[in-house]
Amino acid sequence: MDFMASLLIVLIVAWAAGVISNKLGYPSMLGELVAGIILGPPLLGMLPANDGLFHLAEIGIFVMMFYIGMEINPDDMRKSSKPAILASIGGFIVPFAAGFAVTYYFLSNGLAGDFDTLANDQRAIVTASLFVGMAISVTSLATKSRILLDLGLLDTRIAMVLMVGALLSDTAALIVFAGVMGFGETSTVDFQALAVVVLKVVLFFVAAVFAGVKFFPAIDRAANRLPWVRQHTNFMLVICLALTFGEAAHLAGLHNIIGAFVAGIFIRRCIVDRHQYIELSKTIKQLSVGLLAPIFFITAGFEFSFTAFSQELGLLVAVVTVAIAGKIIGTMLFYLPSGHGWREGLTIGCGMNGRGAVEIIIAEIGYHKGFITAEIFSILVFTAIFTTACVPFSLKICVDWLRRHDNLAFINKREGFLIFGAGPLSRMLAKLLAATSPVKLVDGNRENCEAAIKEGLDAHVGNALDIDLLQSLDADHMQATIATTQNPEINLVATKLAKDNFIIPMSYVLLGEERFDEYSQQLRKAGSDVLYDQPVELNDFDVLLRHDRVRLTEFTIEHVDDPRLQTTGDSTRQRLLLATHRKGMTTPFVSVADILSGDRIFSLEIDTAELTATESFTDLVHNCGILDFTEPLDLGQFFQLVAGQLAEKLGMSTEQLAVDLMARERESGTVLGSGIAVPHIRVAGKGIFSMLIVRSKDGILFHHAMPKARIIFVLVSSPDQANRHLRTLAAVAQIVQSPQFESKWDAVETVDELRNLVLRAKRRRI
Repeated sequence: MDFMASLLIVLIVAWAAGVISNKLGYPSMLGELVAGIILGPPLLGMLPANDGLFHLAEIGIFVMMFYIGMEINPDDMRKSSKPAILASIGGFIVPFAAGFAVTYYFLSNGLAGDFDTLANDQRAIVTASLFVGMAISVTSLATKSRILLDLGLLDTRIAMVLMVGALLSDTAALIVFAGVMGFGETSTVDFQALAVVVLKVVLFFVAAVFAGVKFFPAIDRAANRLPWVRQHTNFMLVICLALTFGEAAHLAGLHNIIGAFVAGIFIRRCIVDRHQYIELSKTIKQLSVGLLAPIFFITAGFEFSFTAFSQELGLLVAVVTVAIAGKIIGTMLFYLPSGHGWREGLTIGCGMNGRGAVEIIIAEIGYHKGFITAEIFSILVFTAIFTTACVPFSLKICVDWLRRHDNLAFINKREGFLIFGAGPLSRMLAKLLAATSPVKLVDGNRENCEAAIKEGLDAHVGNALDIDLLQSLDADHMQATIATTQNPEINLVATKLAKDNFIIPMSYVLLGEERFDEYSQQLRKAGSDVLYDQPVELNDFDVLLRHDRVRLTEFTIEHVDDPRLQTTGDSTRQRLLLATHRKGMTTPFVSVADILSGDRIFSLEIDTAELTATESFTDLVHNCGILDFTEPLDLGQFFQLVAGQLAEKLGMSTEQLAVDLMARERESGTVLGSGIAVPHIRVAGKGIFSMLIVRSKDGILFHHAMPKARIIFVLVSSPDQANRHLRTLAAVAQIVQSPQFESKWDAVETVDELRNLVLRAKRRRI
């Protein structure tokens, strides 16, 4: 089979295995390894073992170690507390020593079957034992971060200890790995050779630190002074720097992944622009985790040997046992001087027990260098798989145990809500939340933000997808995001962006009826909550709130079957359960299933009796006028033409009507969203009500900060028609919120087709 076909098959299998593994709650790496073992040469032999794949795999581990380095923040390591340092020392030294001792014992005493040939080669025995000890002493940083996020533990002390402990132990493992590599290549065991190895390691790291601190930032500053260089070669530049460090490590007698790892750490330091760094990090991640690393893990599975289960079962059981016991017991014992108790130490030990990518990389290199045999490699691969699989279960059990004993400690607790959207409903929710937590709102609509500021809220005009803006709003320390814009796609993307870039643990998203099931399923898979656990048409409530047609009420839950938790009451009233207050904290309402006795509920009550129609919206559309403008018009010209169409029917002066429409627009803008406006006014008299539908192909600029409006509904009514006016605004809002409506609006050709499009548009009675 040629290389391209082999690559295609391996990538398809890696993708499928990763998806299945994620669905089962495990990292993709685990599924890829297992797929390589089962479908590759060790068992079924269905996957091709092509030389080109092994070359790509070698590049894959280099780029992956570069990416892992990029994810490590040296400042976190410097600021790590005493408990994290203690945990990392115990979690590294004890399993390292235990793994070395048990492997050395088995090999030197000929208790490992096929390893009898090593009995007379002391250097080989020591090297193999060092590799085993080193491999089982690492811990998986990527696995930890995902599990901590899923369990909602990112603001706890154990999360800080686990993350920093993983960084320190993996860094220590790679430093020791550099020394063991040099030791394994010396011909004899003597202190002079060992001293040379240590000296080379020290010199490399000193040179690497100097280059990273002085050389990298200088390159970045030079590139920033030449924007055309930055634009076209940013990615290539950092890859070249990584390769340079990798080659420097190789010339020092070390493996090139050490250079890649160190280069990754300093790339973070030299790129000060957060947006630029995030984009670069995403690119490197896609290249490594999304393409090359899966090839490495699949092909790593090719090297697995089942003979370890039949011929070397004793060593297998011994290594797995000391790997688990050494990591957990070592972490717990060394953690005791922190003063945080043995329960927390045991929990951290269970969390650090998972190995993962670094162990597989170390084992793979050791095997290809000839320092360990295929059987030892298989034992280490099995250890990585087994311990990684144990972490989600053991960590959850221990955390629940801590909670029961009230020992789950929080540090640097996140607080506050970041709300995307500042319309009337968003502001109502924000005011309730602000009573107990900091709240910040972001909206691209300046008028919404100005209204929020007038109501005493902290609102900012801007794009919810602007990472720099979110950073300036201290998103790193926010507890939750609440997405309540009128665009469901923006809600989903902004929520994911905030979670990915600022690790915000909680997120709530408002969804309308359109594609509700699809979007809600996506959100729940991503760990987000659907606000109010049902479709909510934002425009409906925004219109009602603007016209004071709802009232805020509150009540205390006496029992979970309280009938007031139903969103519909009698035939003339509807209810939106807005927020929940419990133990001094107000949070958004999500689901009736989350409510406890004693909770105080804030609810919006809608009196639908006031909205009884005297004429259906359908009849109104049938009888109203329609204008279709193809020529460019400014706002004054537009209102003049509209007034001319309506004035005679209303018995009013064209000039006065145009002036009133313009004055209303200047007082408070009527743009509903991108490309949509509903100018409406109240005029003196009784029984007056008229609507005009307008399409402007060039668009009318209602406000300099908003896009031109092409879909326009003009309403003119007298005060006694308030209910009808409100119902019509709500109906228009429901119609225009569909993206399909906007695209069809541009496509139809005649006035009659425009009328029919409005008549056929989907609406829902409030």
